[in-house]
Amino acid sequence: MKKQLILFSLFLFVLSTSIVANSIFIDNSTVANSKLLSYSIKDVTALLKQGKVSVVTNEAEANWKVLLQLEQNKMAYKTLYDANTKAMQQFSIQSTKQNNVNSIIITSTSEKGLSNGIYYFLQNKLGFQFYHPKETSIPDLSNYVLDTFTETITPRFDKIGFHIHAMHPLEITEALLNENTPNGAEEIKTYIDWLCRNGQNYFEFNLLRSIKLKTWIPYIKPIVDYAHDRGIICGADMSFHMIQQRAFQLYKNFPASFRKKDKQILDNITQLMQVNWDVWNVEFATTEFTHKNQDKLHEQQKFLYDNLSKYNVKLTSRKHVVKDENLISNAKSVKTKRTDMDSAYALFVHTVMFYGLQDSSTPVYRNKDFSHLRNLLIESKEYRDTWYFPESAYWITFDNSVPMFLTPYLDTRMKDILYCDSLGIDGHLTFSSGWEWNYWLIDWSIARWCWKDNKKSEPLQFLKDVIKDTSVLDFVEKANALQTDFIKNKQLIKVLTAQTITDEIGGKLNLEFHPRPEYSYKYIMNKATKEELDFIQKKYVIVLDSFVQAYNTLKASYKFSPKNKLENELLLSLDVTALRADHRKNTLSYLLAYRLSKINKTNNPVQQFLDAAKTVRENALTLVKQQEQNYHYPVSSLATEKKSKTVYNFGYLYPVSNLHFWEREELQAKNNKWKFYYQNIWDVLKIIGVKK
Repeated sequence: MKKQLILFSLFLFVLSTSIVANSIFIDNSTVANSKLLSYSIKDVTALLKQGKVSVVTNEAEANWKVLLQLEQNKMAYKTLYDANTKAMQQFSIQSTKQNNVNSIIITSTSEKGLSNGIYYFLQNKLGFQFYHPKETSIPDLSNYVLDTFTETITPRFDKIGFHIHAMHPLEITEALLNENTPNGAEEIKTYIDWLCRNGQNYFEFNLLRSIKLKTWIPYIKPIVDYAHDRGIICGADMSFHMIQQRAFQLYKNFPASFRKKDKQILDNITQLMQVNWDVWNVEFATTEFTHKNQDKLHEQQKFLYDNLSKYNVKLTSRKHVVKDENLISNAKSVKTKRTDMDSAYALFVHTVMFYGLQDSSTPVYRNKDFSHLRNLLIESKEYRDTWYFPESAYWITFDNSVPMFLTPYLDTRMKDILYCDSLGIDGHLTFSSGWEWNYWLIDWSIARWCWKDNKKSEPLQFLKDVIKDTSVLDFVEKANALQTDFIKNKQLIKVLTAQTITDEIGGKLNLEFHPRPEYSYKYIMNKATKEELDFIQKKYVIVLDSFVQAYNTLKASYKFSPKNKLENELLLSLDVTALRADHRKNTLSYLLAYRLSKINKTNNPVQQFLDAAKTVRENALTLVKQQEQNYHYPVSSLATEKKSKTVYNFGYLYPVSNLHFWEREELQAKNNKWKFYYQNIWDVLKIIGVKK
């Protein structure tokens, strides 16, 4: 009898653990023939099952019922691009409760709007968090009690999405450009799914001239078709004849080609439009730092516009961050009047790094601020489609390649989104350059800020959705305040970034594109006066030390035991950023002490500063190896040398794997070597287009 009771108890236990308290029925009868919603419902069904919700086909068995209502829309749109407006993306969602059954009614004038509503319900009401293309936070909903609510949710822009900068060897660059990439199509589709889950409607990436059109087009076409089936507009970034970083060229000059330019352009149109692109984002100039003869430019723009018109492709161009007067130009390349092509082409207005439209100081690309870009947005939106095109990371020697997790990106991107919304800008396209080292948080936050959700926008608001430890959140908030104060406002970023080629090359090409200190490191070590050394000491070394001390004091006031991968990734990112400041303090101190001993003709010891820098680097490298265990993609694809369709034969985090830039700075100081090619990892001739 006792044995029977035990067996019966076990049976009840197993039975009770298998029962799902919540069950859901999704009524899509009014949109049953929609391929777009079929994909979304299939995805949502799988997610709900992971959240321990039973998805049933019998309405009577469900205590949650989702009803999709497609309202009549009398507007007729010629293209997918035209159909994606704020009004068409908008949805209303209502939850009512009667007899312990929740009815969730989602209403929109478009299938994409209904899809947006379904994913909003999961992320904003049920607690799913679509923070990364490869990972989702899945809640346990088995005993979840659903609230009642009524909301209408609207995007801030007609077009919202992401540009994957495939000129750089990022997570999915090879999948996008190389048809032989293992599981490449599925990797791209996973990213497209992430866009859909976060209410985005635009996806774009760079085409490079290293792709083989004959075999690549059959590979990419079904991927673009899949994106279209999911309601995503697809754009291809290319150039007329840009020579930088293997940009795809619509024509080649002699001796690369003997054929006429117009014939080359027509042939490329025919080949590329085997893929049903919605947008061509075309670079007009040979480099981002040069003008083009305006008469020739107008002629080429019109030729391209006329010959693409039958494909209903939206043509766009971009305005780089460099001011017109700072470009390499001649009299014929100076723009003096507006043409018919200005209104025919949409404009993407680009900004860089963690600087924003309203920042008082933006010491990048020879700018004092971005007022010229702010004014252009305001002017341009009056007569053509105008999008804001900011960055969520800047790979080359600025943030994630150093590495540093620069939290001021969050506040800047949020404020710019709110500002552009107030201006009535048509689109927001994020220039994305990698997701590791917590840069997924920047992209995810941007995606969500691009929707009005009736909540006050705050820089760390979405981090709170995936990090539940209040002490960790409190620490991050204070660490973010330190970074904003010291790294951005007090401009420590000028010495925390690694040197790039234009910082170290001589002559007219020694241009300030990245933030950099008032004197070069070579000058500080070999020519600086006592007054100049004192200036560097006060502006940078002392402030670096203050930042490091403040961070360490802050960190010491908490006792962390990271409970999951995300907390670990976050804390390591912030620690390594602080160690970067400590390392720079020591290498700079070495330069100052070395020069001062030369001026004073003394033999004061200076090696201790380089020894301290080495110790800091080795400590940081230990943390890097820990962080590699948190990478969301294989270390072998991100952080090693490998062949690439880009001009970089390594993954984008290869310089991080051995802290290349940190060690290079030590060696430069030790050996007094300051040429750009010293300990260089860049193939400069490939980057500038001289070598294939």
